[in-house]
Amino acid sequence: MKRTKLIKTLKKIIVSKPFIILICVLIVYLLLKLGIGVSEQDSILDLIEFNVVISVGITTVVAVFVNWISNYLNKYLEEGLKLTESYEALIKRYKKEKFMPGKIITKQKGLYVVKDVDCPIVELADKPSSLDIIVNKENFKLDPIIVTNANKLISAHENSKINNKDILRLDHFDKDVNGKITLEISMTNFYNTLLTNRAMDYELTKKMSVREMFEYGPHLNTFKLSKMANGVGVSSIVLTKDGYYVMLYRGMKNPTGKHQISICNSTLNFYLSNKNTLIKNADSSQKLSKELTDDLIYESILNGLIVKLHYPTKGEYALSKKDYQLIGMVRNIKEGGKPELFYVVKTKYTKQGLLDRMKHWYEEDYNSENKDEVRPKKKENEDTYKAVFINKESIESCSLYCLKTGGKRYNMHFNALYFVQKIMTDSI
Repeated sequence: MKRTKLIKTLKKIIVSKPFIILICVLIVYLLLKLGIGVSEQDSILDLIEFNVVISVGITTVVAVFVNWISNYLNKYLEEGLKLTESYEALIKRYKKEKFMPGKIITKQKGLYVVKDVDCPIVELADKPSSLDIIVNKENFKLDPIIVTNANKLISAHENSKINNKDILRLDHFDKDVNGKITLEISMTNFYNTLLTNRAMDYELTKKMSVREMFEYGPHLNTFKLSKMANGVGVSSIVLTKDGYYVMLYRGMKNPTGKHQISICNSTLNFYLSNKNTLIKNADSSQKLSKELTDDLIYESILNGLIVKLHYPTKGEYALSKKDYQLIGMVRNIKEGGKPELFYVVKTKYTKQGLLDRMKHWYEEDYNSENKDEVRPKKKENEDTYKAVFINKESIESCSLYCLKTGGKRYNMHFNALYFVQKIMTDSI
């Protein structure tokens, strides 16, 4: 947060007219002082003409350079402009919600101190016993106010890599006394998420944002009343054979969570088959069969593993439906109450084996576990992920924002915070 404030202040100074004028005047002064472009034989008119030409030229160059710096700084500012970075402010705003209890670890006078805190997480279910999905016929429609401001809201993501796709929205959530959860879903798309959940705090005009209009507190709206796209997130933390949890350092092209550690995440969707047509063409509300529900979860988890870890789809190390377990479902208050399913995936890989696969995946002579596996060529400007391996013993300190492990400090994405809290409280 301190770095963001510093960058904001720096940008404000650099793009200001007085700063640009000052730089131009200094450059002209230096040129004249050094006598560049001016000789003793030049008349006053020649000197004036030179000053005009050089001033215009320098002003243009400086303006272009300042614009380049501004765009570069925007990459670092984008995250904080579209989603607030203050969990304390969110907890205060949604003070009527019940937040998940957690722990933070700080170092005071050479000693580690553990403190109980409220985490900015609204947990809907802890270790659900089972999951049912009901498909609704009516698809989600954006609120007219969002539609009117769509161009401005999408500009909040100008430094992010964006590919639109169908995703599934949560219309209603229910949990029975036995721990079974039921999700009522409908079709929406990723762009709708970018215009709502992922641009909650982007200012449309002064003091007006999506959050201020639709999710202003002190409660989050129910899913039925929510105006957000609320695509169902599927987050998976991989547990290696030798006892390490795998987190990922995000690059600059992610729509959210730039320069933060996260986990393998995806959205609820049929990625590997054409079964989305069953949902799109539904004549009425209907419950998905257990087989379809299992396929939907499997494809959603596997998609995240493939994209982030280059996980195999064939062979000994391929994901099976027995390799993962649902450990919770939450609402992400940072993204306006967006729903997230959380899974732990047990892999046959060791820490080193997974590192080797990620590191050498694009090398043509890489000896894959499965010789028939087709590996894509690295795409230009493709975002890459750096693996960060942790376990409970490796956590040196932890706040709501940062995790220190292996002597390095990382800013945490929301889904990383949830899993770190589960690890620290022995809940997984």
